[in-house]
Amino acid sequence: MEAQTDAAEAVALLLGLVANRTLSGEELAVQERVSAWLRAHGLSVGIEDVESGRPNVTTVLQNGEGPTLLINGHVNTASIDPRWDPSRVLGIREGDRFFGLGAADMKAGVVAGMLATRALDRTRKALTTSSTAVSEPTTALSQNRAGITPVSVHSAKS
Repeated sequence: MEAQTDAAEAVALLLGLVANRTLSGEELAVQERVSAWLRAHGLSVGIEDVESGRPNVTTVLQNGEGPTLLINGHVNTASIDPRWDPSRVLGIREGDRFFGLGAADMKAGVVAGMLATRALDRTRKALTTSSTAVSEPTTALSQNRAGITPVSVHSAKS
């Protein structure tokens, strides 16, 4: 039953995040939604602007000695191409498929991170978890403010 509940909750969370337009510089509303959800589930949340109106959201679980796990995702999206179907930009579900700006890159990943962080908090395994939802993943300023030391940066090759 919990897996079905998590799936339904994941879809609802994704619908909520994608419904918020988050072009670079417009991330505040979705980050407020992420932080409110984390707080509603008893997690301590930190919010810090990397630039005015562009917050990073962090939560750290300290469950004793053990390895450290970093869960990280970004909420900003690419610009909207005028050729795209406007009815799908802010999210639409068709059967088992979901369409919307940022749904795959990477609001679904942020939702997975939110649910995983809550699950790890509930299990209380010996593990330190740092979970972040950043406004812009590629800037050094964003990574440093989120407490992230980049090991490698991926990019699309042309």
